This record gives sequence, structure tokens and C-alpha cells, in this order.
Amino acid sequence: MNAVHFAGLGERLGSRLRAPLGLLILLFLLAANPAAADTKPAGSREDQGAWFQDARFGLFIHWGLYSQIGGEWQGKRYYGITEWLMRRAKIPAADYALSAKDFNPTDFDAKAWVRTAKAAGIKYIVITAKHHDGFAMYGSKASAFNIVDATPFKRDPLRELADAARAEGLKIGFYYSQFQDWSDPNAEGNDWDFPAQGRQFSEYLHRKAIPQITELLTRYGPISVIWFDTPQEISKADSQKLYDLVKQLQPDCLVSSRIGNGLGDFTTYGDAEIPAKPSSGLPWEAIFTHNDSWGYSSFDTHFKSSTELVHLLATVASKGGNMMLNVGPDGAGRMPQGSVTRLARVGEWLKRNGRSIYGTSAVSYWPLPWGVMTQRPGELYLHVLERPRDGQLIVPGVKGRIDSMRYLNSTTALKWRQQGDDIVVSLPASLPDPMDSVIVVKQSSVAVDAVPHEIMISRQYGLTALSPATASLSGSAKASVVQYYHYFGDWKYFDTVTGLNNPESTVSWRLRVLEPGDYRIDIEYTADDESAGQEGLVTVADQQLRFQTLETGKTVESRPAPLFVHAIGVVTIKTPGVYPLTIRPAQTGHSLFTIKQALVTPSD
Repeated sequence: MNAVHFAGLGERLGSRLRAPLGLLILLFLLAANPAAADTKPAGSREDQGAWFQDARFGLFIHWGLYSQIGGEWQGKRYYGITEWLMRRAKIPAADYALSAKDFNPTDFDAKAWVRTAKAAGIKYIVITAKHHDGFAMYGSKASAFNIVDATPFKRDPLRELADAARAEGLKIGFYYSQFQDWSDPNAEGNDWDFPAQGRQFSEYLHRKAIPQITELLTRYGPISVIWFDTPQEISKADSQKLYDLVKQLQPDCLVSSRIGNGLGDFTTYGDAEIPAKPSSGLPWEAIFTHNDSWGYSSFDTHFKSSTELVHLLATVASKGGNMMLNVGPDGAGRMPQGSVTRLARVGEWLKRNGRSIYGTSAVSYWPLPWGVMTQRPGELYLHVLERPRDGQLIVPGVKGRIDSMRYLNSTTALKWRQQGDDIVVSLPASLPDPMDSVIVVKQSSVAVDAVPHEIMISRQYGLTALSPATASLSGSAKASVVQYYHYFGDWKYFDTVTGLNNPESTVSWRLRVLEPGDYRIDIEYTADDESAGQEGLVTVADQQLRFQTLETGKTVESRPAPLFVHAIGVVTIKTPGVYPLTIRPAQTGHSLFTIKQALVTPSD
């Protein structure tokens, strides 16, 4: 996967090839393969993406020569993402190519892979046709550095997987690294073998990238997605050339935003990033790998639990996006058992609750203490991830006539009552599904109002985290995102605020406090030596807490963020109501800190 966050998307700009060589290749292949020309005209972008927006759950597969190596080179283990091993270890291209003689994935079974995906409830598969190392996972005429010509395997796994996916009703897509190719002197990325001086990217683009993309879109039948990656400094003209090529060959094939320069049909955010507020106006996708690497690592068993996966899926769907989960098969062609087992559990949950995920749309709610929501016409789905201690689930802003309320996989009605602008649902003593208990609210006329920017604070839960993404800002305060990683390429993100450098610059939230009592206020932040020592103020319900920023260290992208939870103090709320919580510097100076979140916890 990419080790740098590349995202960005714009409107489609035309559909004619600009490259003469690309056009000649296209005409030649259409003549040789008439079926490729028998493609219906492209519909609107909305029509093309309808299946994508309904799918909600995809499978990413990173599989290549790096899978055979497994993250270890010359006795050294490389923790983190292993598909970048060639670059991380600066392996000479000639030495890396020698690994192909041992790459013989005889345990590869395309039908078994697809059965695993289908049982998990996955609707589309995207597999790496060529990653940054330049090795093609199919028999390419444009380069002999491929699995058919350079390995003892001699089979084309992309054809087998595409055929198996379609036979089971799943969409198939191909990943293609268009800008980086560490085995080619004219592509980008390899600065240990090939000097940058004299590099001719256009020569690589027309000799290898365009012919290989053309092969992928003319040999394998309908392809639903071309997933480009790491555009880096690729020119807009070259991005446009690739986009036009895809649309000429397969008009209905969707192009990822990582083609670069504001092009693409759907937005892909950073690796492991869920946007606080999706803003492109186009279909979008959040991508996660199941452990800490995208390619296979022989020593990485840090798999996300099935419950974590369901929570991620529900959270992404509640914002109107798709989740594409990556699995990295090993060099023998086997999917990790840790992934297979957990995916099966996710599939069992989706059998019971898939109606609350597939084909649903977002619900514009501020964070709720108990979970998230999705909807479709006439039905609202409450994904209850945490039960309130008193069993009374408060759902704000649901209006209109409610016909029934029950768990999605049950016929037993739940008790509920209208309480002002809320509905209050009486839950049983224990939730029926420990992963995610889904309640379906059926309505003759759906009216889910966007609740004012109020965050419920209740003693029926533990702490409530207040993200800067949901805050109101004033003065010079501006929203931003911090990006860093643990192991190499294992990306982490948090929303933050810059410019908290004077008393007029604030970050604040409206808290809807449901019960009186004492509440502890903490702030999680990083602070370097310039921010440390400054005074800050937290105000809640006319009560002011003062604190001094403590130095935690400098935030550097290539290491874990030095986050610290600072206990600020306790406030007393005498009556339920809506109260602002505001953080500001006490004096003018450097930015107070890099805040990740404020925390509100009931205090006895």
C-alpha cells in the first residue's frame, strides 16, 4: 500500500485519448479483441457508481513477489508494511528479481478465495495487478517481469480470480501503481539503482504503464474498478491520459482518486482514515488492512477482531462510505487463517444485519454515546455498540409516525416512548448481539432531523470523547489533521486545531448533559517545547479550570505521536441542560498544544 497519504478528487474532464501511442495501442487491441469494442456507452457518473455506493464492503488483496519474501531480507525483519520491502531495504532490482525463481504459489485457489469473500458478505474484490516493485501478477506482453514469464508458477491468477468472482456475483477490480516502479530506470521510486538525472517518465508511461493498463482492461472481461495509487508528482496531463484510456476501454469502470490531479470517480482517503466529514460529494471509500501490513508478513499476527471489523463497517456506512478491508496472502497463495476466521464471523453478522449496511445512506448526526445510525427510505437503523447502564436508549431528533421498532433479526417489538424531540427505547438487560445489535425503526414518513451541534453527556456511559472535528472554532483557530505511523506505513490520524495562540481563539462544544453531577475534564494532546509552560482555560457552565501545558515531545510523522492525557479538573452540573465547553489560551503566545480530544467522564 502507499506509505504517503494521497487523496483528492475532481470532476471528470472529457474522455478522449491524448497520447498517440496510447491510441494506436487501443486501436490495435480493439481490432484483435472485438469483444472489447462491444461495450455499451457510458452512462452518467451516478449510474456508473450506483453499485459501488450500494456495496459498502470490499476486499483488497495485496499479493505479489513481496509475499514470497514475507518481510524478511538477509536475516533482518522489516516490521510494518512489507509490500515496500524492496525500497525499505534498498534491494537492488537485479537481486529482487531473483526472488521470482522461488515464487511458486501452488496452493492458490481462486474459487476458495472468492468463497471466503462471499461468505464474509463482501461485494467486490480489488487485487494488485502491479505494485510499486514493478512485478506484474499476470502474463504481460509489455514486461517479462511477471508471474507467468519469470516464475515456475506459469499461471495467470488474475484470470482465475476474475472468472471465479463473476461466477459468484462479485465485482472485480485491479490495483495498478502508475507512477512508481522500482524495477524500471524511467519510473519513479528507485533512487538507489537509478539516478534521477536523465529519467524519462514519459518513456516508461508509454512503454509499460499504458500497455499494461490496456491489457488489464481488454483481456479479463468487465472490470469494475481500476485502483491507482501514489500519484506523487505525476503531471495532470498524464493523469488525464490514464483516465481517458480507462474510459475509452471500459466506460463503466470506476477510477480511484489516487490517479491524481483531482481526477477519478470516487474518493479514497488515507490508509486507515475515516473522514470526520466526507466532503467530496462523490462516492468514497475507507481502506484498512487487517493487520499492520498490506502485503504478507510472516511475523505479523496483529489482526483486528471481528467485532472491530463490524464496528468499522457500521461507522463507515453511517457516514455514507464503503469499507475495503485488505488481506495479504502468503507466497504459497494462502490467505492468513487469522483473516479467514474473522471474516467468516463478520459474514455471519451480515447475514443477520446486512440490510442495515448494504444500500443504506448516511445519517447526519453528531456523535452518539451508544453507536451510529444508517437509513433507507422508511427504515432507520440504530447500531447499538454500547448499552446504557439503565437500558434507556435515547435517540434525538427522530420525528414522524413510527410504525414499529424491533431488533433487525427479531419479530419481537421493543418498547419505546416519545420524550420531547427524543425517542427513548427500553432495552433488555443484555444486548442480543455482542458485536452490534441493530434496531430497525419503521416509519411511514421518515423525518430524521439533523440535531443541533449538541453532544450527549450521560452518566449511563463511561467517558465521552470530544473530537475537534465536531467543535466550533473562533479567532485564528483552524481545523487540521495530524498524520503519523507506528511501524513503517501503519498510518494513524487524528483531527486537531491549529492557531490556539491567543485568548480570542477557541475550540468549543455544546454539551447536552442529561443528569446532574460531577464530571471530570481531561484533554489529550501533544506539545513541543515551544507550547509547553503556557496557561490554558477550560470553561464549562460558568466554571473555569486553569492548567499549564506540559511538554510531551515533538510530533514527527515517522514515529508514534507523543500523546498525553492531562487531567484538568472536575466541574459540577446542578441541572440537566445544554452547556458549552470551551478551551482557550490564557495569554497570547505559541499555539497552546496539538489537541486530539477533550474527555468528559462522570465522577463520583
